[in-house]
Amino acid sequence: MSAESAFAPVPEWLGQTVLMVEAPSLSDMTGAQRAGDACIWCQGAHDLEPLDPAPGLGCRACETCWTKRSAKVAAYLDWAVHVESCSACAVRRCADSLPIAEAYTEAHDHAVGTDEVTCLRCRQAVPLAEPLVMPYRWSGPVSNAPYYSFLHASDVCPAMWRRGEVTLRAL
Repeated sequence: MSAESAFAPVPEWLGQTVLMVEAPSLSDMTGAQRAGDACIWCQGAHDLEPLDPAPGLGCRACETCWTKRSAKVAAYLDWAVHVESCSACAVRRCADSLPIAEAYTEAHDHAVGTDEVTCLRCRQAVPLAEPLVMPYRWSGPVSNAPYYSFLHASDVCPAMWRRGEVTLRAL
């Protein structure tokens, strides 16, 4: 968001993160979205504020979408920080993570209209209510850009078991 934004303030780093991980790619935007005549998320033309993903682009967002996407990213980060520091969450959600996961699920559903995410490992859509689904942050191999994804908590995704891609071996 621009410094003069009329939207509710968020820390600058959160605004940059929202743009980095939530904005659609330019190739996925319509001409109106790229020109700033429509919100980059809902394609509406109401209450638009300028975004600053790259100098010279006229991209804009409406306050409703910006608020929803900011809440989604903030909730993801809260959950990811917990999971990254909790040994119990390496296997499945611990009791302390449940309200954090529920807050993210609500923010995600509110922002994108679904309670499903895709597991990075097995590439299957899974409901956020599944207790093995966890946030997973990683850096891109070339650009070192952050990626915010999801994985099944255990080393093997249930979908991979069902497809027969993983079997038990005797030691």
